[in-house]
Parts: sequence; C-alpha cells; structure tokens
Amino acid sequence: MSREIFTLAHELGHYLLNREDVDRHGFEKEIRSEEGWCNEFAFHFVLGKDGIKRLDQITGAKKTGMFEEILKFAKDRHVSLRAISRHLSAKGGAKASISREVDQAIRNGLAFKPNSISRSGRIISPLETDIFLDAWDEGLVGEVELDDRFGDAWVTANIYQGGWENPAFNA
Repeated sequence: MSREIFTLAHELGHYLLNREDVDRHGFEKEIRSEEGWCNEFAFHFVLGKDGIKRLDQITGAKKTGMFEEILKFAKDRHVSLRAISRHLSAKGGAKASISREVDQAIRNGLAFKPNSISRSGRIISPLETDIFLDAWDEGLVGEVELDDRFGDAWVTANIYQGGWENPAFNA
C-alpha cells in the first residue's frame, strides 16, 4: 500500500507543477529535476511534518545505532529506505553521507522493503476487484491467482459466498 500512496502523491506533484503556480524551490535545497521535486514532494506528503521532523532528529548527529533507528522509522512509517536515501541526499551536507550509508545497506540486501508488510491492511480498490472478477468470470484467472492477489478470506467472501462460478472450471 505504501508504494501506491507514494506514487499517487508523486503524480499529484506533477499535477501541481503543471497546473498550479507552485514554487519549485519550496524545499530546503533546490531540486534540479521535476522528477526529483515530485519525489521530494511525495516524501513530505506521505510523512507529514511530524515524520520529517522525526527523521531529522534521527539523522541530526552521527551516532551508533543510527541505521537501526532509520530502519525502524522506515518500517513504522511504511516508507522505503530508497525514499529516505533520496531525501537525505537532496538535503546535502552530512545528510548526504548518511544517504550513502543507507544506499550501501540497500546494495548489501539489508534494506527494508515496504512490500514485505503483511497484506492484512491492504486496501483493495473497486476497480481492481472488478478487473479480477471479470477475469475470473471469463476463466482467465483461477482461485490461486485470486488468492495470491487478495488473500484466502477475500476469495471465500467474494467468490464462493457471492455465487461466482468460473466457467473454465465448470465446463
């Protein structure tokens, strides 16, 4: 879910840049590219003022255990280490050196991936549901694909109790 929210906020940034009179230099350091600006906008949007303040506190002074704190922050806030690294790099100075350490951890496979979060809190959009139910109805996907995508409880509630029958399996 976190990736989808970040992507939506990023696209909102593009919209604001193209439709509204937005100051492109509204963050602490000038960001040269539109993509960079939109990434930083999305990062601020997702974390909010309190999240940014907390990250600044964590990365304020180099100390033992900082990476573990950053990792915990990423897990708690459902943001990727890559997004944190980009943000720290954009701030420059000492933050950029912390960004390089985070990048090294990512390369070493120590990175937290938001996708590894349990799907129990995942939001399932009505459009996604309709697409998969149509594919089920046409026999293009089976129970395994639906279970992988939505989970067993969703399949039971929406397919079997809903009276859906897959023509591919009932022929």
